[in-house]
Amino acid sequence: MFDEMINAFFSGVDNNMIEIQKGLERLLISHIYSPIKLNERNNLMSDGDFKIKTEALATKTALGMISSQLDTTMKGTYSTKVVETLKTKEKDYDTIV
Repeated sequence: MFDEMINAFFSGVDNNMIEIQKGLERLLISHIYSPIKLNERNNLMSDGDFKIKTEALATKTALGMISSQLDTTMKGTYSTKVVETLKTKEKDYDTIV
């Protein structure tokens, strides 16, 4: 009889301790680990955006230089179509930059 009461009492304590431990783990995850991971992700995204914009600007500049060089060295309908295409592609980079 007493054994059953003692077992019932201590089994409740074990369950309560497990619930407390799970609650603490949830709090650790939601208030400490998650903000750290979210901050790392946001930093990676902003660094990636900066690098993409830098590369897009460099590519846009290179296309403009190629277009101007081709315009002076090539003549005819073929050269005008190439230059028009390069200028169109250069304008596409405005949306990125």
